[in-house]
Amino acid sequence: MKRRILFLIGLMTFLMSFAIVTSAQDSVPVREPYVTAKVNANVRAGDGTSYRRITVLPTNQTASIIGINSRRNWYQIQTTSGRIGWVGSSVVTVTGDLTNVPVVSAPAPTSANTTSPTATPVVNTGLSELSASPPKLEPNSPACDVAFNILVNINNAGPVKTNSPATIYIEDIYNGATTASFTTVLPQIDPGVNYVVGGLMIVKTGGGGVHTIRVTIDPENRVTESNENNNTVTTTYTLSGAC
Repeated sequence: MKRRILFLIGLMTFLMSFAIVTSAQDSVPVREPYVTAKVNANVRAGDGTSYRRITVLPTNQTASIIGINSRRNWYQIQTTSGRIGWVGSSVVTVTGDLTNVPVVSAPAPTSANTTSPTATPVVNTGLSELSASPPKLEPNSPACDVAFNILVNINNAGPVKTNSPATIYIEDIYNGATTASFTTVLPQIDPGVNYVVGGLMIVKTGGGGVHTIRVTIDPENRVTESNENNNTVTTTYTLSGAC
């Protein structure tokens, strides 16, 4: 009887240790470089909002970066559960060096219509269409640790008023990482109207280097548009001073 009890105790210990090992293998460790979600970020099957959503990276959660698209505005990530997908740069912050991250081509979006080999072009009518001119910097040669103004002219080229206000996300990028950022709000605007948004920014790193100011219109996709692929615009400048 005593031997049987000892055998059962040993068997239970073995099974528990196996379960612990199995559980540990189900989780993928996060390694640099990695992203941290600013909001509940949609993880998509490709590098654009036209791709289907496969999961969500919750606010403040992290995931390893395993690839980047050629425009460097979407990251291919692997979550701690092992899921692989893409997130837009406007909804995450990046930690780590992106120098050795490979450029990856996303798969072509799949069509929902599988009954016809030839897709019929669909012309979207009655939708707004937002786009922006390259951001203007004041002064045009910003200095390290000194506030400068960023102004962006946004136009609604669609035939109708935008259906919602939109967040405008503006960030400074140096060596592939965001050094400073802020958001502002674009109100609902009528068709054919230009609207200027902007704000102050202070950059405290990368003195003497070439920086990129990137503006992303409506990263949360609140505005229904005829074209969602022209909502990012950039400009470059050299940050003066030492920092």
